[in-house]
Amino acid sequence: MNTIAIRSLAIGISILSVLAFGSARTAFAQPGTPLAGSPGFTLSFDEKGSGIVNGVPYAGLPVGGGGIQFLLPGQISPGFVLITNPSVDSTVSNPNGDTDLLTFSNQTIASGQTVGVMLFQSLIDDADDIAPADTSVLNYLQPVITILETGPEGNNSFQWIAGSAIYNGISDGVLPSPEPSTFVMGGMGLLSLAALAYRRRLARFAVASLLFVSMAFGTATVAHAQLAPGSSISGTVGFTFAFDEQGNSLLNGGPNPNTVFLMPGGGIQFTLPGPVIPGDVLVRGLSDVNPGNNGISDLLSFSNNTANQGILTYLSLIDDANDTDAADHPNFNTVTPYSVNEVGPEGANGFQWIPDPANLSGAIYNGVSDGVLPSPEPSTFILGGLGLLSLAAVAYRRRLARTR
Repeated sequence: MNTIAIRSLAIGISILSVLAFGSARTAFAQPGTPLAGSPGFTLSFDEKGSGIVNGVPYAGLPVGGGGIQFLLPGQISPGFVLITNPSVDSTVSNPNGDTDLLTFSNQTIASGQTVGVMLFQSLIDDADDIAPADTSVLNYLQPVITILETGPEGNNSFQWIAGSAIYNGISDGVLPSPEPSTFVMGGMGLLSLAALAYRRRLARFAVASLLFVSMAFGTATVAHAQLAPGSSISGTVGFTFAFDEQGNSLLNGGPNPNTVFLMPGGGIQFTLPGPVIPGDVLVRGLSDVNPGNNGISDLLSFSNNTANQGILTYLSLIDDANDTDAADHPNFNTVTPYSVNEVGPEGANGFQWIPDPANLSGAIYNGVSDGVLPSPEPSTFILGGLGLLSLAAVAYRRRLARTR
């Protein structure tokens, strides 16, 4: 065999090795690992359905039969992660001490986007109160990765790290709500570690710590940049929109001059003053929980028409206890990471959705779930106008302060 043939054979073997290594990496990616192009994130969650993504509060969605679905920021590698505690939870029927299961998959939501989904299930424990994540059996396929719980019984937890994603689960107990100062103190603590490392001449550790701080603040920026459905598009004027199930609506405290369309088969489409971020938001109420429904009552679906006007499609799940309303609909999409809770007594409840709380002049949606939107007094228009002017003045002063 001549030199050229040997060289060609060597190159071919090298290429095949690289391809095989790449295929192996793809095939053996750990469950929950963000795919290429998907952002990294930190998700903390508990058995009650509470969650925090990159420091931002986020509620999971209970599913029938037991379990909580959390929609993730991007697509992930599918698979199963089993949590065990053999020293405490082993029994004759559960010799391995299985306690919880994370099932990772990808699903296509109403907007057409495919996102990662984590289903969190917890094996029912007679010693604990029933939680939304509880189920009588944990179903999974092989291969399954097994990790251990840590901490004392009644206050135990686990952590699963898959690529650039971190999953912090609380097996027993409730996820604490983070204070805003926690983010600042966390960043200052990391900066202090970096400074200490530098003083000790551990230059590489200092650089790594500073990079971690930059990544943390960068992740937070990305999380806030992905605005929630219904947010006003940058450069457009925000508004306050109130509506009910009959098709009545108010814009900024006064009559709504835009089109309202009653949909055949149930549902109402409200035309908004300007374009908005598309997507779906679920409305849930404790009074709506029953064996066939985990509390879902309404759906706000945001989109934009060809004239670049925002559209709010309002659907309300049919309730036999109430009169038929224009918004009533037999079913709708329930897969979305965004939700808001009803407040008030049954028959006179409502909700408020503020998709971009950081924007003082952004959009606000006030919905009346049961009942009729009250007609405002003439003085309300004046007060509403003054309120909007005040918000505009505050926003203007903030912009001036930033430019100085």
